[in-house]
Amino acid sequence: GGGPAGGVVAVGGLYAVDQVAAGGAHTCALDAAGQVWCWGSNEFGQLGGGPTGSGAAQAKPMLVAASAAKPKGALCGAPGFCDDGDPCTADTCNPVTGQCDHPPAKDGAPCGGSGSAKVCAAGACKTPWAVELALGFGFSCARKPSGAVYCWGSNGDGNLGAGLDTSKSSYIPIAVTGFGSGGAVSLAAADKQVCAVKTDGKVMCWGSSFSGALGNPAAAYSQTVPIEVVGLTDKVAVTVGTDGACAWNAAGALHCWGRNDKGQAGTGTVSSTSPTFYATPQAVAGGLGGVKAAVTGDVHTCAIGSGSKLWCWGEDSGALGLASPTGQSQPTPQQISLAPLVQSIAANAATTFVVDTSGIVRAWTGDANYGAPGHYLPSAAKSAAAVPVPVVGKATSLVARGGFVCAKLVDGRVACWGYNANGECTGNDKHALAARPAMLHGLVGAERIYAGKTHACALLGDGSLACWGDNYQGQYGNGAYNTTPPKGVTYVPGTGPGP
Repeated sequence: GGGPAGGVVAVGGLYAVDQVAAGGAHTCALDAAGQVWCWGSNEFGQLGGGPTGSGAAQAKPMLVAASAAKPKGALCGAPGFCDDGDPCTADTCNPVTGQCDHPPAKDGAPCGGSGSAKVCAAGACKTPWAVELALGFGFSCARKPSGAVYCWGSNGDGNLGAGLDTSKSSYIPIAVTGFGSGGAVSLAAADKQVCAVKTDGKVMCWGSSFSGALGNPAAAYSQTVPIEVVGLTDKVAVTVGTDGACAWNAAGALHCWGRNDKGQAGTGTVSSTSPTFYATPQAVAGGLGGVKAAVTGDVHTCAIGSGSKLWCWGEDSGALGLASPTGQSQPTPQQISLAPLVQSIAANAATTFVVDTSGIVRAWTGDANYGAPGHYLPSAAKSAAAVPVPVVGKATSLVARGGFVCAKLVDGRVACWGYNANGECTGNDKHALAARPAMLHGLVGAERIYAGKTHACALLGDGSLACWGDNYQGQYGNGAYNTTPPKGVTYVPGTGPGP
């Protein structure tokens, strides 16, 4: 550095030094900007620049050109400029200083590459506890990243799918058995049934087979292990409703089975005489195509088709959203013009809810006193109006079951309304009705939400589980049950992300 041998001197021209390393006859330093400075002998080019050969040396620190700070502004943010190779950091660049920053990525961001279920959790790439839930009346199920399915809670109709006697419940998750080869890629449940789509496109169902709900005439009344739905081999997703279900393939072709007494199977025919159901899947009629989501209520069905347009069919008491409800059945899908383009749909007994592509929640009903959005629908028995439901912030998705509804907002908060005797809407102050949408206290970071008959759960960004509402049957999966609903949101122990 220019001082006398053996003395202690300040090295001039260097500031904010992070590291120093010394060789046999030269020294280098790394500064806070990531630049390398070297001085001393340069006989062999060890200073990274300048004259070389016998006697070549630099008495003052010399900037190694290849390490010079990148030009500010123009290159900042260019592809790869700040990439540190870690999928769970956000690679940001300050255009003023030209410096990179690497804060942790948002929990839930994919990080394992194509085909991997891994997500970022607290800045690390982890395997989530579950990737999908399905909730029923007193029970819950989860699809694991491996494709395995686990269920817990009440087994009154064989809902746990583990071959247990229907009197045997479980307060902790147990594996669904008899699933055969291949894991699940989609999972859904209603009050008494569960269905899953396997990797080979086949659909398996278990639970109550009432009204052909399991899609196989050979199913037991209480089917305690999965049974294959007849004739389906190319499906990618499934939805389950009251004594019926629908599944669709990658092209959006929809098949439905189960109850059809109001035309809810969508075949163009009402099953008005016994049997009033389809025991095996039937192709949905009409011009509906490109299905990417579907839901079933008690007596109607709706789907999002090509172009994010909404279609509904079944009992036309107001829940279909047609301009002039007739009270009759509409067994063929009808395109609904009341709502703008739709990104999410939900349905309960006689009400339909949607989130349009601008994030506004809308609803219409055939029964404003059951599952309707509180005061935001008229008190008359029927309404075809697409009434906006005010929530704080824009919504991305919603779920409905029984008499309550929950919407997930862009920021991960959840707003709920409707029937609240078990705390389904508020998680704490239980009363008969939550007439207006209100934020669920104690829940943050929800990625996906799910509704059962009297409880609800959310998968958080890291794939862990939080539940609220009724836990009388142990449907939280935390190893316990509660004779009165717990207060607040329960973050279920043991559901955090793994390696």
